[in-house]
Amino acid sequence: MPAPLLRINGVAIESLPSDKEASVKKITNVEDTWHMMIQNRALIDLSDNEVTHIIENLDLSKYLTLLHDGFEKNWRNVLPNTIDIKVNHDEVLND
Repeated sequence: MPAPLLRINGVAIESLPSDKEASVKKITNVEDTWHMMIQNRALIDLSDNEVTHIIENLDLSKYLTLLHDGFEKNWRNVLPNTIDIKVNHDEVLND
């Protein structure tokens, strides 16, 4: 299954190292309908044009959703007898 997906996305199968295997993985907390760009290089190694392209194409609402959900799942301590506040990310971005 990975080979046809790679081919459709312009990756020449021949360019893959012979000692590596291609695979398709579900990215945790990312909806199937979200468009993604996976960049495995450090931001400092990218050209100015590549960084600009990434920044201009960020969906800040989805990015904040991932940040919020990660915080809620891994870091937030819920205190007893407190009010749970829900935040609408789109409203925060538009303020």
